[in-house]
Amino acid sequence: MKKVNNNVHLFLLTCLLTCCTLPVLGQPNNEPSPLLRLAYTQILNLQLNKGKNTLSQLTEGDKEKAFFHYLENLSDIIEILLNENKQQYEKYRDREKTRVLKLEKLPDNDPYKLYVISEIKLQWAFIKLKFGDSFSGGWGIKQAYKLAQENQQKFPGFIPNYKTQGTLNLLISAVPQKYQWLLNLFGLKGSVSEGLELLSRIEGKDYLFSLEASILKCLSGVYVLQEKDLINSFTAIYTAHPDNLLVKFAYTAVNFKSNESEKALRIIGESEKMGEGYARIHYLDYLKGKIFLQKKSYTLAAYYFDRFITQYQGLNNIKDAWFQLFLSYWLNDRQLKAREIYELAKVKGSATSASDKYADRLLRNNEFPNVQIMQVRLSTDGGYYAQAAKQIEKLSIDQLEGDKNKTELVYRRARLLHLQGQLAEASSQYEKTITMAQKEPWYFAPGAALQLGHIYAGQGKYEKATQYYGLVLGFKNHPYKHSLDWQANSALKKLENTDSNPAE
Repeated sequence: MKKVNNNVHLFLLTCLLTCCTLPVLGQPNNEPSPLLRLAYTQILNLQLNKGKNTLSQLTEGDKEKAFFHYLENLSDIIEILLNENKQQYEKYRDREKTRVLKLEKLPDNDPYKLYVISEIKLQWAFIKLKFGDSFSGGWGIKQAYKLAQENQQKFPGFIPNYKTQGTLNLLISAVPQKYQWLLNLFGLKGSVSEGLELLSRIEGKDYLFSLEASILKCLSGVYVLQEKDLINSFTAIYTAHPDNLLVKFAYTAVNFKSNESEKALRIIGESEKMGEGYARIHYLDYLKGKIFLQKKSYTLAAYYFDRFITQYQGLNNIKDAWFQLFLSYWLNDRQLKAREIYELAKVKGSATSASDKYADRLLRNNEFPNVQIMQVRLSTDGGYYAQAAKQIEKLSIDQLEGDKNKTELVYRRARLLHLQGQLAEASSQYEKTITMAQKEPWYFAPGAALQLGHIYAGQGKYEKATQYYGLVLGFKNHPYKHSLDWQANSALKKLENTDSNPAE
């Protein structure tokens, strides 16, 4: 298994950060002390140094509790996730074994014993997969899965079990299809719908669990099933936690994904004003660059992509950031500078994430995007629909060179119509896209099929939705195959649980 593919990277990153929940229900002697609660709040707020300082002040009694080892691990995991520094990973990785050995000495009648061991195994498994330690990562997921099941059998009324099992389902379901052999070897199966159902059992039962479960449900719904109405429920979470940087990060992510870039930009601004003591999220510079590209503020876009490239030492999105930097000059009609950056982008970064892979493919093929079509795409993705509509009115398919540009124009028109709620017109353009590109190695045809599936599912036409989701899976060798297949499979599993087909 290679490094975790990354069109779902942001979803998985936020998922893992929010899956780290401190249990607060149980036997009185297991209740966290005020200092443990404070450390948890600080770490979950991404105030990592404050959290570590609070942990250092704990009594020996607190340091013997499962919560202490859990929070120490949580702090390390978040730090590695935010930095993606391999040296730091190598430095910290032995701490998993040390903490598990200490936890194994706890009484067997403590429901948090296996719970915390399972959570630590799960967190480290994801990190190992992220850094290419495939077999060890797969084995870690297997261990976490087994421990979670064992704890469920021993303590069936223990609410935290549902959160662990729900998270495992979500993470396992996100593993790329071509790597499923490893999960099959370990007997692991994941389901987005089952994961969401398990999280629903926690939601509303307790304040902390409700927060974590709601975040995970919203991320899954928006990123996988594209149920944008879930963002409304997330707005309440964001409003209720104005000082929580993790909540702001997740809310930024779902707004950006949901074509609400202006709102995402405002939330990033709030995050930047939170002052010292919070962890630095370099990814926000990358998102700001993308949003300013969408707004046609090319000088600002170039500034933030350059800052991300210069300051971030992580694995993902570096090559794509170079490509986006190229776009900042290319779309601003600075062709000499753009071509200079283009050549640098070919040798910078690596093809790790899905966006990196797509950029790498374009760079290796020496493909320079059509300026007008790219502007339509970016404006549409950001939710700047009036701007996109003005741009697309100026374009005619007969004026474009090459079948790829002609196909993309049809697809971009379909996306704009779809996002504006003009479903009949959008469906017609999606169908046209599939006809034009069904034999090509582009993502336009499978992307169109996925969107048609969503449209028909939303209309209650489940048979037609199933047909188009299945069509997505049949397309081979396109840049976003894992991401689109993941979404299609998740949608199909959801439809399997739908009993009626009223609109057929």
